[in-house]
Amino acid sequence: MAAASGSAAHAPWRPAFQAHISKMPSAEFVLSTVARDERGRYVPRARYCGFRGFFGERLPLHPEAERQLKEQEQQQNGDGDGDALNPPVFESDMLALTTDVRMDKVGQLVSSGGAVEAVFWAKEVMNQWRIRGRAFVIGGSPEEKEEREAREEVRRGMRMRDAGGAADVERGEWSWEREITTYFANHTPVLRGLSCFLSFC
Repeated sequence: MAAASGSAAHAPWRPAFQAHISKMPSAEFVLSTVARDERGRYVPRARYCGFRGFFGERLPLHPEAERQLKEQEQQQNGDGDGDALNPPVFESDMLALTTDVRMDKVGQLVSSGGAVEAVFWAKEVMNQWRIRGRAFVIGGSPEEKEEREAREEVRRGMRMRDAGGAADVERGEWSWEREITTYFANHTPVLRGLSCFLSFC
């Protein structure tokens, strides 16, 4: 399944956010979700996560991870000359992270409709960023109804970088499967099989 053109507006906060995040030694943040306790009451749950970037944009990959992606592409398509990564067609303001599907946050997001809040503390500039939104879990089979719906919601938050990107999408050079695989490329092989991807805006 290929993504269609997105038309989301640019977030006015992004330039300042990126400038602050770039000064952090490690882009980690607190992700809060909503859960129910043993008495059925809503309770907050928080944990540290790693910010992977903005969905749809090129990720910095370890050289070994990029090599493995290219080998995988060659095995699947019999062509090792092409780029194993999606072309840089899209951009977005949707924060991305990866997680193990066995973690509690996944179930909490599903049961709460994806309610999340992220808090970044950029100590280097003495500034705190609080970003609330709705998270979508991606990484399952495109045949599943929930996966298709999540991809459609994420697609709405994506923008074409330029008019030429539409041709790449039409030719099938950009795909969800390739994008999701790229997010897991820096993980060990064991964790890749247990991971899902979260995007929220």
